[in-house]
Amino acid sequence: MRVHVIAFIALLAWLGSLTGCAHIPQASVTLSEEMGHMIVSAKASHQALIHAYMDERRQQVCMFVDSNWVPEFMAALLVKTNIIRQVSSAPSDALKGQLLTEYTEDAAAAIAQRRVALLRVLDDTERMLDSAVAAHYDDILMVNASLTAHLRSAAKIGHTREELLKALHLRPEQIIPLDRIDRTLTEVVRFKGNIEDAASKAGEIHALLDSLNHQEP
Repeated sequence: MRVHVIAFIALLAWLGSLTGCAHIPQASVTLSEEMGHMIVSAKASHQALIHAYMDERRQQVCMFVDSNWVPEFMAALLVKTNIIRQVSSAPSDALKGQLLTEYTEDAAAAIAQRRVALLRVLDDTERMLDSAVAAHYDDILMVNASLTAHLRSAAKIGHTREELLKALHLRPEQIIPLDRIDRTLTEVVRFKGNIEDAASKAGEIHALLDSLNHQEP
């Protein structure tokens, strides 16, 4: 993001060095102002799509935990705790009930911990994506505002809006690498490893977005 701001300042200096004047129709100014409103609407729509996408991923996590991970976990826990033999050999009904209660509570706690850990990765990712999208749209709005201001002053501008964005090195394919993020989230949805390692997936996405924000133009 810092690179984009520095490039923007340089771009303003370049625009200010342009000489000569040309008549700019009022319709061009109006169109540029309307474009600003459209960018704001696009930003809101993009963020809404992110939230809808992440909600779908949350449902997939819950479905995976319930239908895949829990059966495997419970089967392994039965063997590990040998709960059936413990209950069968318990000398009283009260002790049998206590053993079953403790077993059930421990299993429920482990399942809840797994679900929370995976959902936390998605929550962290959603916040990062939302912030990244907002920042990039803000950059584009800054370009649009500059262009509108120059149109109002009837400055001679021979570059199109697309060329201004190129000067800021805002390449759409690099704004949000959704394909790579999607692959990482698919790993989260099907994650069976230690819950302590689940958070590393959010770290991978954060590192990816951070590398894009700090890359050289």
